[in-house]
Amino acid sequence: MKYKFFLFVILGVLIHFNIYAQEFNKVYYNSNWVVTSIDNATFYRISGFNSELPSYDGEVTDYYIINNQIEMIGNYQKGKKNGEFTFYYPNGSIKMKSNYNYNERTGYWVEFFSNGKISKKIFYDNNTEKLLEFNDSLGNSLIKKEIINYSYFLKEYPENPLDFNVNEKGDKIEISGGLLENFREGKWKVKKNQELYATLTYSQGVIIKGYFITEDSFGDYNKTKITNNITFPLIIEPVKFYVTENYYLEPKAVIKTNYLIKGLYQHENKTKEKVKIGNYDELLQYIHKNFNIRSSAFDKFIINLSINNGVIDDFSTVPKLSEETTNYLKSILETIDKIEFTTESNLVFEFKVEIK
Repeated sequence: MKYKFFLFVILGVLIHFNIYAQEFNKVYYNSNWVVTSIDNATFYRISGFNSELPSYDGEVTDYYIINNQIEMIGNYQKGKKNGEFTFYYPNGSIKMKSNYNYNERTGYWVEFFSNGKISKKIFYDNNTEKLLEFNDSLGNSLIKKEIINYSYFLKEYPENPLDFNVNEKGDKIEISGGLLENFREGKWKVKKNQELYATLTYSQGVIIKGYFITEDSFGDYNKTKITNNITFPLIIEPVKFYVTENYYLEPKAVIKTNYLIKGLYQHENKTKEKVKIGNYDELLQYIHKNFNIRSSAFDKFIINLSINNGVIDDFSTVPKLSEETTNYLKSILETIDKIEFTTESNLVFEFKVEIK
């Protein structure tokens, strides 16, 4: 994706730092795969996360929260989908099997109806699609004399995560064309809401020419060249990837500390420009601005800084915070290049907490 929208640039999101981090290993999503609170969750994810990238890294497993049934299991390698991804219906039956080679489609992709019948079976090789099966829910082939017609709804997502509503059904895309030896062949047409949207010409699954057809504000039609063989894939990649890989957060949601939140904050602080602190009030304001913590256990705590030649080399808190929250505070203190207003080796100050 071109842009990533981290939690620290999204306005209106209140981060709730749970001192005891009871749900630290889970990221909760609403029905649209936007990160939310546990109260609004439809799904949750357990996965590795690399704050250096920042990105999901390692095995990722998504669950339906209603019954803890697996919704998806797959693997990210340095932020890219790699290997098999399997999706499931809420009853545990397989919804889709797909394969990636560092985000590129590869190998067999199979889409299933909820009754277990195969909807589509496709083999991807070198960015081409070989259609092996295309059936209805009873198992009857929908390929008629090597001609296929299919449709789906496509939702275009804007780059500002606060502007979209993923509940909208989207535009109806209708596609028709011919096959030769299971590959796309000849001229294909794409309609968008019943209007001609694109034309494509294939030879053995490889696009020879293709154009998007759009109308400008003056009523003139323009053509935009298409070069990707699978611009309109026979199996649509789940939209969840677009949302989860860009870390969209539900506006105004109260989100507990979890490995994703921690990782994004760590990344922000690692890449943040170092600051110099000129006085005591400036230090308090800097920590208040960057360290958002709420608790029902206490309304204030003490931070004890150990300073060596104006540089913070250690710290402690009273009472002691959880390991996750302590590491988060540490990542913020590491962005302070120098404390210029004191020569003392220790600096103690009281930090007020917003009561939950």
